[in-house]
Amino acid sequence: MKRLSKTHGLNPIEAAALDCVEESGHAVDEVQKSIDELGHVARGSNFWVQMSDIQTWVSAALTDEDTCMDAFDEHHMSGRVESLGPRYIVNVAHLTSNALALINSYASVSNEAVDSVWFSGKWLCPFSNYSTLFPPTEANTDYIKTSCKVAMYPRLCYNSLSISAGKIQTNPKQLVHTSLNVTLAFTQATSVTMKSLNHNASAALVDCAEELGDTVEMLQQSIEELGRVDGASSSRFQLSNIQTWVSAAFTNEDTCEDGFANLPLNGKVETTAHRHVTKAAHLTSNALALVNAYASAKTASP
Repeated sequence: MKRLSKTHGLNPIEAAALDCVEESGHAVDEVQKSIDELGHVARGSNFWVQMSDIQTWVSAALTDEDTCMDAFDEHHMSGRVESLGPRYIVNVAHLTSNALALINSYASVSNEAVDSVWFSGKWLCPFSNYSTLFPPTEANTDYIKTSCKVAMYPRLCYNSLSISAGKIQTNPKQLVHTSLNVTLAFTQATSVTMKSLNHNASAALVDCAEELGDTVEMLQQSIEELGRVDGASSSRFQLSNIQTWVSAAFTNEDTCEDGFANLPLNGKVETTAHRHVTKAAHLTSNALALVNAYASAKTASP
């Protein structure tokens, strides 16, 4: 990729290639951290914290690769870059997706299908054992792929949900529920990361950490409210609440990103924080699109 980005005559596509090089570098760092952490994993009180870190980093690596592919998709590419660049990234993304599925399976089997981990008084990250308990069918994965077409980031939508295809099946409510849980898990992990960073680096970090705390609460409220949605007439009110909260969560993340827009992002702390917030915002945007689609279908039905 570095050689491709240095090729002359790429027109505006050059920027996409350079962005992809940067995203790929971040993905390498995240996979390396995951390998290092896996070497320290052992049964004990820290097991779930370590596995949560690994899942977060590998998921972030996959998101980096998705962002890279999206950059190529947005441009009409030709020549050597079109034939080599995207093909390499797709292969890497497939490998990363497989690795994440195996990690999720290992985490779930290690605790006999426990679906969530309780950490510091909050649900930190859902561990999916769906690939073993609920084997997906082609119809299940096709349903997710079709449903994700309404999302702003369809590839990220599919990759984040397809691991749970066997559980989702073709159930729209379960699709929304899973999307919200995935978003909550990543946002909550990002919030923990933000709080652990050096807040003396910039005021934007302090403000963003607060915004993310509010975002986590709104996503939690949305998931709880979704559990109350049924066929009754009150569902319209409950769905409206969910739309409002998820939209507000996305606005909070957008405000976070705006706070970083005025920074040079030369420091590692700000750069890392900005990347994580951006990914959380992309997941929230996708979740909101699925919520809106579900609400429209639900209110339109007799």
